[in-house]
Amino acid sequence: MADASTATNHRTPGYERWPEQRRRRLVTEEYEYEFPFHYANVSVNRRFYRGSEFHGVEMNVVNSPNGVEGYTPMAADSIVVEETHPIVRIAVIGSACTPPGYVQIECDVLPEWRQPPELEGVMPVRMRATDLWGGHLRVDQWYSRDERPADFKGAAYDPLPEATRERYPFLAEGSQKAHYREFPHTGMSCAIFETPPSRRITVMGGSQPPGWPTDNYPDDQHYSFRTLRTTIRLPDGG
Repeated sequence: MADASTATNHRTPGYERWPEQRRRRLVTEEYEYEFPFHYANVSVNRRFYRGSEFHGVEMNVVNSPNGVEGYTPMAADSIVVEETHPIVRIAVIGSACTPPGYVQIECDVLPEWRQPPELEGVMPVRMRATDLWGGHLRVDQWYSRDERPADFKGAAYDPLPEATRERYPFLAEGSQKAHYREFPHTGMSCAIFETPPSRRITVMGGSQPPGWPTDNYPDDQHYSFRTLRTTIRLPDGG
């Protein structure tokens, strides 16, 4: 069998006039970013939302009051990651507020990635992962203003750690009233995207709440972003 890097006369029907290609050996490095993402090369764009949840950064999926006078379409909140070398993979780890969740990305690809006759306006580089299992408990699910309520077995729930009381004074007088053991859908999710070489990637995400009229938070459509990992392509390894 001919070596894949030197084989000739392999032409896809319809593309016979295109030149022979050589496979590329990727040399990569990975970088990790943790919330709240205070890094020089990461920007968190939150227009209105100012929550400071302890499980991750949440962002608005919808910022536009559609239907009101003077309505102006606005993009969803986002996290933008830039690297010094092309990004070829990004992993997004977090949890939905109201599972199932979704994560989507939009890539600013290197111009040389596109083929010469390609029309950029025909194909944006956008990707989306849906039906992501796992969500954290909402505050109305886990918090009680009573001191040390008990579960159905009579065992008291854990008290709030001192660090939690100090960081969130409005919770200081209460306690937990629930635990993930009682909610089988709780957990985390991860969306991994293999991308064309990109200078920057914009990350967005949210939940898919049913919006019941009797729900405490019928509009809780956020996704909590906990960790981002980027893989960059170093100069050609041959």
